[in-house]
Amino acid sequence: MKRIKIGMLGLFIAFFWIGGVHAQQKVVRILAIGNSFSQDAIEQNLHELAAADGFTAVIGNLFIGGCSLERHVRNARDDAFAYAYRKIGIDGKKVERRNVSLAQALADEQWDYVSLQQASSFSGMYATYEVSLPELVSYVSERIPKKTKLMLHQTWAYAASASHSGFRNYDNDQLTMYHASWKP
Repeated sequence: MKRIKIGMLGLFIAFFWIGGVHAQQKVVRILAIGNSFSQDAIEQNLHELAAADGFTAVIGNLFIGGCSLERHVRNARDDAFAYAYRKIGIDGKKVERRNVSLAQALADEQWDYVSLQQASSFSGMYATYEVSLPELVSYVSERIPKKTKLMLHQTWAYAASASHSGFRNYDNDQLTMYHASWKP
């Protein structure tokens, strides 16, 4: 009888431990370094979509409206406390801090994914990526775990009726912007 109790206790501990490890693996931590497009893309429904697929998400959004890759690089070089940082915790509650630096947000969690985003008006202009993206990738990579996956957050084309000044980069044509932004 004593052996059975010890065996049952061992099984209980094993299941409890394995369940705890499994639960920890189902928490996904995602940080976006972007602008208003990252607000739209990850703050609206991503937490709920992750939950619907059985994942718990911690979502960080480090942003400045209209921020380009070039500006992200300048902010990294200067260690600028220039961002708003919104974080949606495991509980789904959103908390916002102001005057946060790239380094602070990168150190806030053991991120599984970090996305980098170009300003929408430059999203279809390849040369703007060549100039700034390598330095930004290097900066971020030095501050995150090796397991973290870097992603490029690709924006969508403006509405055909858009009045955004950056739309001129695409001759105010939605299809031109779409094709420029989605080159393979």
